[in-house]
Amino acid sequence: LLAVGYKEMVDSAGRKLIVLDNGTGFVKCGYAGTNFPEHVFPSVVGRPTIRSKIKVNDVELQDVMIGSKCAAVRHMLDLSYPMDNGIVRNWDDMDLVWDYTFGPECLNLQPSECKLLLTEAPLNPIKNREKMFEVMFEKFGFHSVYVAVQAVLTLYAQGLETGVVVDSGDGVTHICPVYQGFALNHLTKRLDIAGRNITSYLVSLLKLRGYAFNHSADFETVRQIKEKLCYTAYDIEQEVKLALETVILVKPYTLPDGRVIRVGSERFQAPEVLFQPNLIDVECCGISELLFNVIQSADIDTRAEFYKHIVLSGGSTMFAGLPSRFEREIKQLYLERVLKGNKEAFQNFYRYTVIVVSHLYLGSTLLSMPKHEPFTPKAISNRIKAKGLQKLRWFCQMCQKQCRDQNGFKCHLTSESHQRQLLLFAESPGRFLGQYSGEFKKGFLDILTRQFGTKRVKANTVYQEYIKDRNHVHMNSTCWFTLTGFVNYLGRTGICKVDQTEKGWFIQYIDRSLEERREKMAKKVKMDMDDEERMRDVIMKQAERARERLKESGELEEEASYSELKKSDDQKIEFKLPKMVPVKDKLKPLEILSNAARSSTDRKFDKPSTSKSVTRPKSALDEIKEAEEMYKEMKNRTRCWLHPGIVVKIISKRYGERLNNEKGVVTNVKEERFACLQLLSDEDTTVTVEQKHLETVIPALNRTVLIVNGAYRGQKATLESVNEKNYSASVRICEGVIRGRLLENVEYEDICKWHG
Repeated sequence: LLAVGYKEMVDSAGRKLIVLDNGTGFVKCGYAGTNFPEHVFPSVVGRPTIRSKIKVNDVELQDVMIGSKCAAVRHMLDLSYPMDNGIVRNWDDMDLVWDYTFGPECLNLQPSECKLLLTEAPLNPIKNREKMFEVMFEKFGFHSVYVAVQAVLTLYAQGLETGVVVDSGDGVTHICPVYQGFALNHLTKRLDIAGRNITSYLVSLLKLRGYAFNHSADFETVRQIKEKLCYTAYDIEQEVKLALETVILVKPYTLPDGRVIRVGSERFQAPEVLFQPNLIDVECCGISELLFNVIQSADIDTRAEFYKHIVLSGGSTMFAGLPSRFEREIKQLYLERVLKGNKEAFQNFYRYTVIVVSHLYLGSTLLSMPKHEPFTPKAISNRIKAKGLQKLRWFCQMCQKQCRDQNGFKCHLTSESHQRQLLLFAESPGRFLGQYSGEFKKGFLDILTRQFGTKRVKANTVYQEYIKDRNHVHMNSTCWFTLTGFVNYLGRTGICKVDQTEKGWFIQYIDRSLEERREKMAKKVKMDMDDEERMRDVIMKQAERARERLKESGELEEEASYSELKKSDDQKIEFKLPKMVPVKDKLKPLEILSNAARSSTDRKFDKPSTSKSVTRPKSALDEIKEAEEMYKEMKNRTRCWLHPGIVVKIISKRYGERLNNEKGVVTNVKEERFACLQLLSDEDTTVTVEQKHLETVIPALNRTVLIVNGAYRGQKATLESVNEKNYSASVRICEGVIRGRLLENVEYEDICKWHG
């Protein structure tokens, strides 16, 4: 071994690092730093049924036989397996297996001078782990021991920190999601179907074919047949048809006693129990459907990474064709249950599913793996080829084309047909996203309003209620990549009140039904009344008030009559305000208005100071102006106040400490809420900032500002004064037909410094 460069890994104190994987079927052990385990032997303990000292194939019967020694004389032994379904059931026999592992017949090591890494199955009981520590420290005396979950180590071996591991060994199958190096136990699922079940089913199938096998004595022989001949069917119907009509699937196998048997359709029927447990009378979903359910039950932000990194581990995943079958069924389930059969929306799913087959033994990769870096498909393929594992399958979902290898896939991506398909899809991508986004938003808000009303609730709670419906729209089909992005959208559009805490995002629905009804009614009334009717109503109301005041004062004896004001298109309006006229004369409406105003003014000055002051009523012209101002205010006030040419200030640390409180000139506005800024401190630097992270800048007095919102939106003005107490300012319009008009009490948010 030294001649080929073998080197054991040791720590700074010279202690050897030992890796021990206790599986239900096999024990794998060795030194960290090697590419393969030093020893691999069955996890079995045999005791002779009859006391004798005979030899069989140069193997002498002993009181206790462990591992490979049991194979030659298994028909004379009572075999027991210390582990069942990944959990230690018989600790006495497990101690014997560990004695054999660390003893002179196997590793031959001194435990006090070694460090040990043990593996355990997901969801292993805490008492089992405590028992393992107790045995390793108190009985064997190891310097240090670490127990790790097999799924996490499997991902480390592939250079990954996030993914889903499908670990199917001899006794149990686990599907364990791992996020950033931590196993998610609340999502981990267990399937009590694995290699032993496949072997037992193969025994039953061979019996139906006419071959006599014993479930206990010939179990090892049938296991070898399974490992050598069995494979997973990509299309089970096609394989059944091929087996019935031809003999191409029939393969011969020579038994230890010299007999030759022929195995046909049993080759793919036995592994089929992983996907159809009902074949062995087990009522549960298959391994592919269970994997799909695990990923779909994960948080929305992690599903894409889980679909990208699906790692198969364990001996029962080494059947030929298993990765291809997995990939096919996962995509089919995603198309049927998430995308509701929409193949066009399914075209992007080919980017997500990457199935890698991995050995559990990690060797040097385990303890010396550097920090994960994103690998290219070529790097992943090279790693797999270096380990002698199955190659990746390259399939373009958009073109429905299967490529032979990586080079073929790269050539296909640059082909004219693929580029044409991309152009066709790119013509209307928003149509699909808009439809699914609208359905998702409607369903989410329906649940929020129906179940929670206007209460403050966690966003993920509402989402979990939403996805309980199998026909729900998946978020990957919408314009929002994550639930966080969707929640921010609800807050940005004013649909919900959004609050981020340490426990996550909380939302509270804002009920605007009453306000919306009022706004619709007011808008309808305004649309029904034109400008002429509004003006006539204002004049008639003002005249009526003037007559009532004159009647109360006794100055009007007879009912005054008036005629409707009419003018031609080219005639200008002139207001003549004459002196007081006798009450007996018939007064016109405008004369009544002017006289009433004048009389009220005279009475105000004639009465003593102790009497209450009488406020001068608004004239018809003032009311018309006020109505026009309100109309312009409602029409020109919008959510977006950004304009090119204004100076704004960044008020968020989201873009870094350097940009916080920096000022810049808006050069362009995108999507009505993003501003392209050219920094004043560094004119070569341009950044894009969202409107909610900006505020307006108030310049010095007599400087030019731009009115960015309200009735006079877009007008340039001069800053006359600033009222710091009310956070408002007075500005004077400096251009256009209303040049010179003074606007008072303009809020800071409605004006901004003009850069020019």
